[in-house]
Amino acid sequence: MEKIQSNKKETGKLLKICFFLLSLLVLQEIFLVAFDKKNSVFFQWQKKWAYVEAINRGMQFYTADVKEGLKIDEYLLWKKINAQKNQVITLGDEKYSADPFRRLLNKDSPVAEIQFKRNNFKIADSYQINNNFYAISGVSNNFFAAPTDDVVLKSLYCDLSGYDDADFGILKLLHRGDGGYLDTHFLLSLLLLKSNHCYDAKKIDEQIQLVVDNIVVAEKQDFEFSDLYAERIVFLYWAGYGDFVEKEWADKIKNSLAEDSGWRDKGKNISDAHTTGLAILAMLYYSGNSPSHFFY
Repeated sequence: MEKIQSNKKETGKLLKICFFLLSLLVLQEIFLVAFDKKNSVFFQWQKKWAYVEAINRGMQFYTADVKEGLKIDEYLLWKKINAQKNQVITLGDEKYSADPFRRLLNKDSPVAEIQFKRNNFKIADSYQINNNFYAISGVSNNFFAAPTDDVVLKSLYCDLSGYDDADFGILKLLHRGDGGYLDTHFLLSLLLLKSNHCYDAKKIDEQIQLVVDNIVVAEKQDFEFSDLYAERIVFLYWAGYGDFVEKEWADKIKNSLAEDSGWRDKGKNISDAHTTGLAILAMLYYSGNSPSHFFY
């Protein structure tokens, strides 16, 4: 009888301890929801599941015909999306064997023949950026799609072609401070420089911090979804600044899903693979737990 009473007392103590610990956890969660929402269990659960439906619908956009017609930047996004889903896609890499940007797919697969020569230009000409800073030989200009491609390629191949103060000065001419495409491509080029160990790391990091601040401010002030809206978010994660991304930004992407299961740029009537890839990748990154995602 005494043994039974003793066991009851021990059980009672354990229940009180469990109740006390549970109360502490509940109080901690209430505090986190109120003052540090990003670290709350509820918020992490909400992040994980809030975007699943939109992501799954977005994946339906990638029909066989769409995948067959992907440009290299769209294919890169497609690969990153699948990597987040623990699926490795490499079968399409050979399709881009002649494209100098193929090195984004595999750092160990550069175009060996590529060569860069700086053009003579005036600073005033930098406001009319259109691949006018470098003469690039060994590859076809047919692969150039954006006006900053020559500068981005120089960063992509900097470890093979060389890189000096003059090149870094050219790169900084892209920086406009408005969070636009020139700024996102400026950030991309800085990240490539850093990954290739081509220039003074401290100077690179200083510029990364400056342009990241510009991109965050621009996103806060932007109230309409666009290709650029999603690109800013993805590039923040690539730069290691995913903690700056706000729930409202991810929600805007989710709520901008079109009836054709994709996302479309501002002013466009149909969805495209670039905007859709950025949108899905942004939601996948946000619903995860890491503020940084390796991209090259």
